[in-house]
Amino acid sequence: MGLDKIRQEIDEVDTQMKALFLKRMELAYQVVEAKKQTGGAVYVPEREQAIITARSSDVEQELLPEYQSFIKQLMGISRTYQYSKLIDQTEKLKDLPKGMGEVTLEFAYSAKTDHFAVCLNAVSLAGLTVKEIMIEEKENKPICRLCLSGDFSNETAKAAVLLIVEENV
Repeated sequence: MGLDKIRQEIDEVDTQMKALFLKRMELAYQVVEAKKQTGGAVYVPEREQAIITARSSDVEQELLPEYQSFIKQLMGISRTYQYSKLIDQTEKLKDLPKGMGEVTLEFAYSAKTDHFAVCLNAVSLAGLTVKEIMIEEKENKPICRLCLSGDFSNETAKAAVLLIVEENV
């Protein structure tokens, strides 16, 4: 198969994935609306890990890390979207700049998970700039200090900060 034909097939797959992505985001919206009623947490790590394990069981070993990363990033994007629908219901963003500004977040850090990559992806989606990342020991625990700058007036920026605050406690 020639390169042009391969690219055409990739374009077809991407078009199919777009429709599935939009459907998944609609379902993520329905999930957050239900969680507003029940008070359920957006991030449930045990459920997420169970989903990743179940969906990865038949993926060949050669592509397993990439597939799991794809699923984790997709779930992170869904959670960021869900947090954007909760920003008016939390006091945790009260000290956030109303527009352009800078914020420093401090949270427990674990190099054993991909969760930090999900956080950085949310920051990137929001168009924020990482000014500094510092990891240090505090009371024998690794702590990350993340300094972000940019426009904090939009929902995606607020959602990215909320994801970091809510999920890294």
